[in-house]
Formats: sequence, structure tokens, C-alpha cells
Amino acid sequence: MRKVEFIDEELLIIRQSLDLYKEKIQLENARSAASELKTIEEMVKKLKHELNKTRE
Repeated sequence: MRKVEFIDEELLIIRQSLDLYKEKIQLENARSAASELKTIEEMVKKLKHELNKTRE
């Protein structure tokens, strides 16, 4: 019976570790996406500025 409890505890720890790892990956993906979005926004801003210059 004690062995089963130990295995259950180990499985719980493994599940929690996997959940934390998933969260870490999601955060990394979110940071990457935010960085890409910022880059795109900067590019759009520059293009708008250049477009306005050519219109003048």
C-alpha cells in the first residue's frame, strides 16, 4: 500500500512539472509573439512615415 502511495505522489509531481513546463513554453511563445508584433508595428510606423514623405 505504501508503494502505491509513493507512486501516486511521484505521478502527481510529474504532472505538476509537466504543467509548469507547458506554462513556461506558453510564456516563451507569448514573449516571442509580442516581440514580433512590436517589430511589425515599428515597420508599419516607418512605412507610414516614408509614404507621407513621398506624398509631400
